[in-house]
Amino acid sequence: SWGTLGDTLPFIAVGAELRRRGHEVALVSSPAFGQQAREAALELVPVGTLDEHRAFAQDPQLWDRDTVVKAVSKYWLRNAQGLYEAIVRIHRPGETVLFAGPMNVSARLAQEKLGIPFAAGLLSPSRMGSRFDPPHPSRPFPAWTDPFVRTRWGLRLLHRLRRAVHARDPVGGSMMAALEEVQRLRRMADLPERPAIPGALRTELLV
Repeated sequence: SWGTLGDTLPFIAVGAELRRRGHEVALVSSPAFGQQAREAALELVPVGTLDEHRAFAQDPQLWDRDTVVKAVSKYWLRNAQGLYEAIVRIHRPGETVLFAGPMNVSARLAQEKLGIPFAAGLLSPSRMGSRFDPPHPSRPFPAWTDPFVRTRWGLRLLHRLRRAVHARDPVGGSMMAALEEVQRLRRMADLPERPAIPGALRTELLV
């Protein structure tokens, strides 16, 4: 797991339950979560430094919807390779199962490189549309629009409008840097530019 305490605690909770059931569990994450890992009886494989995590958590850009992608990208770029290398280092062929966010690029690269079964943990519906309690659009709408934005067709229309707006915008600098880092990591891992095998990034379980 990588990110804030809120991003990481759910994975620690699942890890604690797996430990209770007799499995060995390692948490690949920031050393900032050492106490939580110890309390859950998990092995912590630290990536990054305490100072890096403190700067990330206290960055005001992280809490602004207009700058959050830039902030996350900036700090992720510093740790992407370390996360990948840590997973590769502790991997046990035939025994390891990866449990990570579905968009955790470092974990996905390790999955592709080593053929590790992958279970995805979706912390919130932030990336999955729901007509019952839709997280989109991220910007608030007046209360009187609820009957519209909470319907299936209303949510679909909002998604289409959002994609149309994004299609006119060039890729931002932070996103471009993240894409370049992904390609660099793929070259470092001797992976093709894109997954060569259909289904190579299959998710065995979505939690």
